[in-house]
Amino acid sequence: MASATSLTMGAEIKKEKPWVRFGISPFGLWRPGYPEGTGKGALDPFDAIAADSLKWLRNGWCDYLAPQLYWSIDAPEQSFPALLKWWAGQNTAPRHLWPGLSAATIAPDGRRIAVTRAREQSPELAGKLQAPLMELFPAEGNE
Repeated sequence: MASATSLTMGAEIKKEKPWVRFGISPFGLWRPGYPEGTGKGALDPFDAIAADSLKWLRNGWCDYLAPQLYWSIDAPEQSFPALLKWWAGQNTAPRHLWPGLSAATIAPDGRRIAVTRAREQSPELAGKLQAPLMELFPAEGNE
């Protein structure tokens, strides 16, 4: 279901406005165990919600993929650099690959930004996405 929706949505956007970039920000894990040793006990988005984000990336169904990599550098089960490197290795289309970062966790662990900057020599890895915006610019009542 999610794969068919992604393919259809991307095609419709390109038909109407070919200059608009269509991207997806899936779970940071494609499936637990990919890469080896990560995601033990984590939700499997492939099984749970039919989200085959690896298929979307490899088939070029989106202009960019921003896997939600909210974990710290040192997290043993979900290591930010290990997952980013794994996603980069799967990017055979190639498409832009920008890690999705949580604005709420930037200050405690700014090393993730250093990792993304180190990878920006490659055009498809040049960038990152921050979410949610309210974390960067908190308004009264959003705290």
